[in-house]
Amino acid sequence: MQNFTGGRGNLFYEWMEVRASMVLQVGLFIRDHMKLQTTKLLAWIFQGDEVGSKAMSIFKNFRNRKASPAKTVDHTRGKVDADDSHNKQNSMPGADSPIVLELDQATVELAGQTILQKVSLKVARGETLVIIGPSGGGKTVLLKTLAGLFTPNYGQALCMGIPWKNRDQVSKHQLASKIGMQFQRSALFDELTAYENIEFVLKEHTQLDASARETRILDCLRAVGLEKYRDYREHQLSGGMKQRVGIARSIAVEPEILFMDDPTAGLDPINADDMAKLVIGLKRRIGATLVIVTHDISRAFQFAEENGRIVLVAQKAVRETGTAEETRFSTDPLVQQFIHGMQKGPLIPE
Repeated sequence: MQNFTGGRGNLFYEWMEVRASMVLQVGLFIRDHMKLQTTKLLAWIFQGDEVGSKAMSIFKNFRNRKASPAKTVDHTRGKVDADDSHNKQNSMPGADSPIVLELDQATVELAGQTILQKVSLKVARGETLVIIGPSGGGKTVLLKTLAGLFTPNYGQALCMGIPWKNRDQVSKHQLASKIGMQFQRSALFDELTAYENIEFVLKEHTQLDASARETRILDCLRAVGLEKYRDYREHQLSGGMKQRVGIARSIAVEPEILFMDDPTAGLDPINADDMAKLVIGLKRRIGATLVIVTHDISRAFQFAEENGRIVLVAQKAVRETGTAEETRFSTDPLVQQFIHGMQKGPLIPE
């Protein structure tokens, strides 16, 4: 624990500084590695720790937080006044760049191991980038590096033309209101309802008043077919329902860039197809740039059909395979081995 966090108090000091996007990353770590309820974990980590106690208090009192002063809101659409949104977008450096995400010779090392090495990649505004590859090959690391959650040890990761590492906290907070993230296994807060999980993001990254927030939340839940489950907590939801709540939360700010980490994982083929159609429809509806990880090659082709391309992450490199059609008929033996699930080949050296 000490090595991961850099010290017990620093874990939630960082959490409070970089706000909601990093909160969800911490939630994923908690869920994957500790298997504990959030408050139980905090109590265990922060025994007598002043910073941790404050973080724990903030989390427990989330429901009672007062909303920020509201700006002019169009209640029929649940959006901040168009002029204000336009001014905010224009004030952000790189907002008009045609390339919204980029890696430039990026090398990422975790726990002393090189996961990605000298990777260069560009993602254009409005396109769909589908990330495939063998388990443990670095797909999620690539996604999180593009999203600014991992910092390259060498080279750089850029968002809207500016390196993540060069952005100050104000810039990161502005940018967070334009980015949606759906984490692997949903990473919901177990003590919040489906409604409150989505509200958390809106309180952090918008100035919508309570009425406008409710309109937006119900719209998101309706979009994923879960409006009547608004008061269910995480333990009351099935695996597929948790995924849907995670997706609803990721689109709540109507993001310009949407990151999704294996949204069809653990679903049967029928529900996986239904989920894929839902994701494609939502992407089309909000007009976002979509970066999506999947282990399911049939879903990869499905996601890439509309303005999409596929990249294969393997052996510390990122290999662009092209459109769904180009990937199907690729002459690269590495690509053919993966898409056909062959045991022998260059992916798994003998």
